[in-house]
Amino acid sequence: MKNKSLFIAIAILSLIFIFVDKFIITLEYGWLEIILFVICIILLIFSIIKLFQLSKFSKSVKIILEIVTILIVIWFSLLSIDYKRHINLYSPLFSIGYKVVEDYDMNIENGRVNTIKSTFYLFGIKINEVYVVVDYY
Repeated sequence: MKNKSLFIAIAILSLIFIFVDKFIITLEYGWLEIILFVICIILLIFSIIKLFQLSKFSKSVKIILEIVTILIVIWFSLLSIDYKRHINLYSPLFSIGYKVVEDYDMNIENGRVNTIKSTFYLFGIKINEVYVVVDYY
C-alpha cells in the first residue's frame, strides 16, 4: 500500500507541474522547461503503469486501461504545448481539440495592422483572448 500512495503522489505532482507550467506560467524558459516537462511526462506514465500493475484487475483490462490513460496523457501534453505556443504568438504544432481564431484590425490608409486579437477555444469553449497592439512610431 505504501508503494501505491507513492505512485499516486508522483502522478499528482507531475500533473500539477504540467498544468502550472503550460497553462498558468505563459513565459518560455527554453531547455530547462523542456527537460522538466519531459521528465514529468515520463514520471506520470511510469506511475500510471505501476498503479495499474498494482491493481486487482485482470491482465487484459490492465493493458487496455494503461493504453487508454497513456494516450490521454500524451494528448494532454500535446494540448498543453499548443496552448503555450499560441499564448506566445506562435503557430500550433498539433491542434488536437484546440482552435484559435485570429482577428486583425488594419489601417486602411497605410495597410498596417494595428491590433491582433487571438481567441482560444478548447472543445468549442472560449478559454482566453489575447490582444496585441502594434505601434508604428
